[in-house]
Amino acid sequence: MSQNKLKYTMTSMKAILLMIFVFTFSSLLEASEELSSSLLEADEARPTDKHTLTEVDGILREYVDRGVLTKEEEKTVIELAKKRGIEKVSKISTFYIRPSSARGISVHGVEQVKGREILNSILTVNRKGWTHAGRVPGKADIQFGDFWAGKASIRKTTILMVDKKEYRISSPHGLTTEQCDSMLKKLQDGKFTLAPNAQKERLKGIDWKKPTSFNKFGDNISASFSAKGRESGWYTLNISLDGEKLLISEIMLAMP
Repeated sequence: MSQNKLKYTMTSMKAILLMIFVFTFSSLLEASEELSSSLLEADEARPTDKHTLTEVDGILREYVDRGVLTKEEEKTVIELAKKRGIEKVSKISTFYIRPSSARGISVHGVEQVKGREILNSILTVNRKGWTHAGRVPGKADIQFGDFWAGKASIRKTTILMVDKKEYRISSPHGLTTEQCDSMLKKLQDGKFTLAPNAQKERLKGIDWKKPTSFNKFGDNISASFSAKGRESGWYTLNISLDGEKLLISEIMLAMP
């Protein structure tokens, strides 16, 4: 083979290889862009627990993403609440039933405050297309269109006081309000002892400003707090008391 012919052949091969490389790179780049776009769309489409707050006509609305009611739908759930004994509605909220993407509706009556105890009537409303697949109204439920509900429940909450700040928790079992006040202050001030086998690293995830419950069964005391930076999830502490000393023996984490 002559030198010119060899040179021509090598040049042609280089050109072909360059074309293959450019085509392959372009295809990979296009596929990467399509994948990134798909992931972005999926992320944007993923339902979140982010709330929006509005207040109209004296009723507070607290709706999650993909859980917003129209004015007509609000009228329907308010009418359902009246049928279930809630004459005056103070709040309508929607929520996700985690870990699923099913949603529910809560209708709150006006709070009744008695000292540091608060009573509130709450009606849970189901909606077709929002609730779990296959769930249908029961015989005792009242139904208006796509919405139905059973009986309203009474929620009892208690106000704790620490350094003149109020914190609402589920009404405690086996503990006085004053005992809960004292334990909450010690926990917020870091005046506790952690057992050697307790999960120390979990302390940083606890939102000490958002207590949810204090309970005592026998000698076992538990206190729950919301998790930092999350719309859902909480920590439960197993606590024991030695006089005025507070010992945390275990830190449990629940993330729906």
